[in-house]
Amino acid sequence: MNGGIAVLTSFMLVAVMITLISITQGHPVLAVIAMINAVFGAMLGLPLVIVGKMRVTQASRLLSGEESAHEIAAQRDNQYLSAGAGAEVNRLSPPGSVTDRTTLDLNRHRKP
Repeated sequence: MNGGIAVLTSFMLVAVMITLISITQGHPVLAVIAMINAVFGAMLGLPLVIVGKMRVTQASRLLSGEESAHEIAAQRDNQYLSAGAGAEVNRLSPPGSVTDRTTLDLNRHRKP
């Protein structure tokens, strides 16, 4: 996200400087070059800012542990719907300790 903001800022500052030179020197072609520079800066910087913002949001959601029971139930329903007839449906492991999950996994793969 910071890289996108830096790219956006640098391109816009250069565009403003070119525009000021265009006004003071009386060359209207430089104003067009400044607009092109601003458009390129937006095309490069805005996607970087958006991707950075999405990653920060995802990281904060993962760190806060805000996965609700509704989302877990929706995942379980999708898993049941996508399983074919006769296919073994792997249930989502319940939230618990590592020991509980390991025991469940061992019970699932036990040989008769």
